[in-house]
Amino acid sequence: MPNNLVLTPGGYRDAALVHHVAADTVIDTSQGRLRELSLTGDVLADHGPMLTRAAGRPLHPLNIYVPEEKIVPAFGSGWITYASWTNSTGTPVSRFATTWTVPPAPATSNGQTIFLFNGIQNSTMIYQPVLQWGPSAAGGGANWAVASWYADGQTGHSFFTTPVNVNVGDVLTGVMTLTGTSGTQHSYSCDFDGIANTTLNITNVEELTYCIETLEAYSITACTDYPNTFSTPMTGINLTTGTTYPAITWSATDAVTDCGQHTIVVDNSSTSGELDICYKASALTSPIVPGHAEVSTVTRSPDHLDVFLTDVNSRVLSAAWQPDFADWWHGWWQINEGVAAAGAPVHGVSRSTDKLDIFVTSTDSHVYTAAWEPDFADGWHGWWSLLGGVAAPGAHVTAVSRSADHLDIFVVGTDGGVYTAAWEPDFADGWHGWWRIGDVVAPQGAAVYAVSRSTDKLDIFVTDVNGAVMSAAWEPDFADGWHGWWHINGGQAAPGAAVDVVSRSTDKLDIFVTGTDGGVYTAAWEPDFADGWHGWWRIGGLVAPQGAPVHCVSRSTDKLDIFVTDVWGATQSAAWEPDFADGWHGWWHINGGQAAPGAPVTAVSRSTDKLDIFVIGTDSRVYTAAWEPDFADGWHGWWRMGS
Repeated sequence: MPNNLVLTPGGYRDAALVHHVAADTVIDTSQGRLRELSLTGDVLADHGPMLTRAAGRPLHPLNIYVPEEKIVPAFGSGWITYASWTNSTGTPVSRFATTWTVPPAPATSNGQTIFLFNGIQNSTMIYQPVLQWGPSAAGGGANWAVASWYADGQTGHSFFTTPVNVNVGDVLTGVMTLTGTSGTQHSYSCDFDGIANTTLNITNVEELTYCIETLEAYSITACTDYPNTFSTPMTGINLTTGTTYPAITWSATDAVTDCGQHTIVVDNSSTSGELDICYKASALTSPIVPGHAEVSTVTRSPDHLDVFLTDVNSRVLSAAWQPDFADWWHGWWQINEGVAAAGAPVHGVSRSTDKLDIFVTSTDSHVYTAAWEPDFADGWHGWWSLLGGVAAPGAHVTAVSRSADHLDIFVVGTDGGVYTAAWEPDFADGWHGWWRIGDVVAPQGAAVYAVSRSTDKLDIFVTDVNGAVMSAAWEPDFADGWHGWWHINGGQAAPGAAVDVVSRSTDKLDIFVTGTDGGVYTAAWEPDFADGWHGWWRIGGLVAPQGAPVHCVSRSTDKLDIFVTDVWGATQSAAWEPDFADGWHGWWHINGGQAAPGAPVTAVSRSTDKLDIFVIGTDSRVYTAAWEPDFADGWHGWWRMGS
């Protein structure tokens, strides 16, 4: 190879083979020659005969060239990790689009070059809208830029449009479109949607059949030379053959793993698929968890997430995420050797900023608590047995903070009674309780869900042994203690069925339960309802197993989102807000997610209008997905929380 080599997507090549083309230029291979044409067909440049390679295999990564002096010991170059799909439908790919967000800059700058792209190729050429960091034949440096490329292998020509600088956080959509077909010759257009001067047109070329999503890199000298984040999700993958969305099965290849690089096939959908390109190995090893276990989730301050569960080995575990974690989730940690029945719920609450309290019924049937706050240099404190309280092993111990640093917890005792205990800083002697609330009897282990709809007001809900959906309430003005129990509008469910509750604005309550017919039902209360609770209303036609929990969250004032796993194991969501004149919207199957029928899908809003959900998948691992208004393509995920 000559000495005047320059870098392009596809490796190094002679600078004389690399050509910048204006946006109004067409690359054409008719008449057996590789030419640049004007839009009117005038020949602007003739690069000689079009050399074709043997058919039957894609051009790259087999034809990437890296000279010996450019090879960095211990760090790979070329296509690092990628996913591929070959179109064998008999109909050419008519459109291939992918959306991704410009990732953070690398933490270190050592002259490295990074290319991220979706692309489509045949055995001779590759066509690709490319996001670039670092230098290449197109220019560039310590910044992100986009351009469209059409290139041969190491001995052939390469063409690129003028690079356009972009910023971290910009949302990109790279699109390749079939614009015409004549016999065996095809014409295409490639660009970044909405970014001027990134269009590259090619005409009269062999069909492009090999589709890819790729991380390509050169001159990497440290793992910190990659973007300073865990992954770049390649989302909204939209691929058609003619007018059809074909069945796609992406195949991931991790060619270089010196930093743990890998590609995750999140969703094989041809309408809104997702592949996550990961720059490092996850710090997590996903625990194995019973399929119907609940992943309790808490946000202790904006954009901070903590989750809790008990795995198959009876270990009480935690994991945490916050935006500063460039390597994604941290965990899983066993909390002070805590143990409980496999899959036992570990409910958590944040009673004030950055303080956590968790509760579980251990294998010895006693109710225990532990606590964490930033001032605890030695980590979690606890476990402490709570006033000798006992319940069925693994019984739900739910918690709520009705005002800053006040805690109230609820559990069904071994006699089926609903019991509560309380803590606040003024209790010099620790927890107070246990007090039985009324005479309702619920199945042992049943969850008593609680909410504080305004300061120092409590409402609790449970389904009793007769399947009646019941409620009770407390506030400081009740000199005689708790009021209730009340049977809410004749509502019936499986005995012990979860009745989840949310307060979407001050003094408003919405509750959700799976009825005896498998339908998801809701009822509502607010002070203006002189006649008490309104409802029950069935939400759509979804059918869930009797007793399946319907978890709910309010991501901003008067907006509701609910989640359930139906009888087919599909993780489903529905939403309501006052602007929906036709009532609830949904159900939607979230990115093809599957779990055991009726498995809990827990949810939290870590800041306004952001949603994070968690479920145990069919492989007994923990999965998460996320939504926020800026996700134009809907939900992102599912991501397995650990390798």
